[in-house]
Amino acid sequence: MNFLETLWLYLTFIVSLLSPFEPKRPSFKIAPGLRHFLHGLLMLIILVVLWYLNERFKIYEEIPNPQWAAHFWLPIIFILLYALAVTGW
Repeated sequence: MNFLETLWLYLTFIVSLLSPFEPKRPSFKIAPGLRHFLHGLLMLIILVVLWYLNERFKIYEEIPNPQWAAHFWLPIIFILLYALAVTGW
């Protein structure tokens, strides 16, 4: 396999971890417990990065109301979009 094929394989594996459903491709079959753990870990990493970006770029200053959600604006939006995507799947 060349470099681009290997990179594509790893990227599709990571994207398949974002889905809470089992992938149809047999090359991505892993134990269900490990899959759920990696899914949760990836979601946690994404939420922490979004929180950091929210703080780094001071997005909370642009959101006057609701004040309780200003520091968690990007993670909240991600969770809502994720819930919509899972529900619509």
